[in-house]
Amino acid sequence: MILFDNVDYCYPQTVRDIKSRIYVPCWSVPHGECQAMVGASGSGKTTLLQLAGGILKPNNGLIEIAKHSLTQMNEKRRRRFRLATIGFIFQSFELLPHLTVEENVLLPIRISHEKNITSQPRQRLDRLFSNLDRPTTLRNRRPDYLSQGERQRVAIGRALITQPSIVLADEPTGNLDQNLKQSIVELLLEQCRENDATLIMATHDLNCIDKFDTATNTNDLLRWENVS
Repeated sequence: MILFDNVDYCYPQTVRDIKSRIYVPCWSVPHGECQAMVGASGSGKTTLLQLAGGILKPNNGLIEIAKHSLTQMNEKRRRRFRLATIGFIFQSFELLPHLTVEENVLLPIRISHEKNITSQPRQRLDRLFSNLDRPTTLRNRRPDYLSQGERQRVAIGRALITQPSIVLADEPTGNLDQNLKQSIVELLLEQCRENDATLIMATHDLNCIDKFDTATNTNDLLRWENVS
């Protein structure tokens, strides 16, 4: 489902004219696997997820997602592919404050050029609200009036509304208390397994990784280099 082959990515930021680069010799994740990605802050977890999601483009190497080569797509094609195939959960939620909960969740449907939301996505929305254990009264609220846990559930709903085959979650429990962390992780795993979706979740919480099929450390996936 996910394949990195001899991928390197050079960060645009420079410190005293030195650029940092990461190199990933090989990384593969099979279809339907739920994998936890661990590593220290700044170890490259977010970069790996954004490369896998087509948000960043590598300087060299091959990235295949569901047997489609991201590295051969232009930005427009990558964006369309990401909308159709990948659900991305950002560390800081990235909910749009001027939209309601329902509008935030349905946003991927709207920006995939579907002018009118049909009954099928709305039925999906109803099921997601039920599975996410959220009362329907929250649908018309805006993110500023939600708790952290409620915002995270909305972000998960937005990532799942298109029924993606891949879900990439960037430390989705980083701002939550321990009890809420556990419930969010269990919810995300349950939803992905129910939809037979591949899940990669970056996390610092070692207490949750035994719930995943596998766990990998960024130290084993990539190496850092400085290039002048």
